[in-house]
Amino acid sequence: MKKTVKRLMVFFIMTIILTTNIFADISINNKTEEMYLQEEKSLQSYKQIQEIINYNIELAEYYGGAYIDDEGYLNINIKNHDNKFNIEDTGLKMIQDSNEAIKYHYVKKTKKELKEAVNKLNNRMKELAISQIELSEKNNKVYIYMNNIEDMERKEQIMKLVDSEAIEFKQTNKQLEIKVGEFAYGSYLDNLNIKFLL
Repeated sequence: MKKTVKRLMVFFIMTIILTTNIFADISINNKTEEMYLQEEKSLQSYKQIQEIINYNIELAEYYGGAYIDDEGYLNINIKNHDNKFNIEDTGLKMIQDSNEAIKYHYVKKTKKELKEAVNKLNNRMKELAISQIELSEKNNKVYIYMNNIEDMERKEQIMKLVDSEAIEFKQTNKQLEIKVGEFAYGSYLDNLNIKFLL
């Protein structure tokens, strides 16, 4: 009798655990699908914004870039330097109405200003001891990677060329990473990381 009761208890506990896992899997799948649909909407909105910017020169003077965050929401950066930016006047209102999950952020630099900073530095990377340049729309910055971040003379030269509010200096990672993998039938089979210290 005791064995039967123990077996029934184990059976009920296993049933509860398995049922909970099934509902948890369904919940995760639903959340993943919702996020995927949100990312699709955000990508469509991003394409529409790029088209509007190509035709609306005034909006290009305020546009600070855009990115999709971890939750699938489209984030648009706006430089409101003269407090004249009005979403109603730009064509962005129509896009916001079709995708209510657009977030706006006020930033210091336009994407155009960030690109200009990158272009000024690109041809002088070796001369200025820059190892890499990265434009981050998300952070509204141009990251300048240097092997020797303590080189004040080079940093001063760089800051004479571009606005210091647009840039941030970073130390170059002295580790080279090579990723090698195989693809079969569209799925990633193997991932091999090889690291070298420089």
